[in-house]
Amino acid sequence: MTASRVLAFGALALVVTVVPAAAQSADDRGFVRGLGGVTFVSETGGLVAGGAGITAAKHVDVIAEIGHFTNVLPKSQQADIDAAAPALGSTFGRPLVIDLRARGWYGIGGVRVNSKRSGRASAFAEAMAGRARATSVIKATGNGADVSSGVERALGLPRTETHAMFTLGGGISIHAGPGAFELGYRYSRIQTKDPRINTGLIHGGFALRF
Repeated sequence: MTASRVLAFGALALVVTVVPAAAQSADDRGFVRGLGGVTFVSETGGLVAGGAGITAAKHVDVIAEIGHFTNVLPKSQQADIDAAAPALGSTFGRPLVIDLRARGWYGIGGVRVNSKRSGRASAFAEAMAGRARATSVIKATGNGADVSSGVERALGLPRTETHAMFTLGGGISIHAGPGAFELGYRYSRIQTKDPRINTGLIHGGFALRF
């Protein structure tokens, strides 16, 4: 084979290899998204979040997310508070109604795997890890009076804790041009001291790919 034919063959191979990859990269470099949902398993609460992803390979994104949760208190802790309310009420000289919440922020990152589209629909699975910062908030009333600060001191509860957070979930995307509506489920664990915080999240959102 002559040198010119070798060069021609090499150039053709380079074009065949690079052009589809460049086309794929141009078509889909990443995405931004917003989501919101309802948390459960723990006490019921809400969650809002925003995130972004960068395409790492075909059907694979490296993702990051920042969000706020309104209440991920383990139900067992609220049950303990309810059980302690009569004794605390005698200390304060009045019956007490106590509501304890764990709210805060989180930042996580990980990997998202997307299935091949079937029409306008595709599936996705996500695994992420990071940190969550939760603050204990007490609302306590007795005969209409706010006694929250006194009850908080009596219970010796920590105000704020930061711990590792892990999530695993998936869902479906309905594509419309560069955008997609998403519906999914996510399980999360925050590594607090016993008890651990375990939550389920049903969420919906919108992602815009670029």
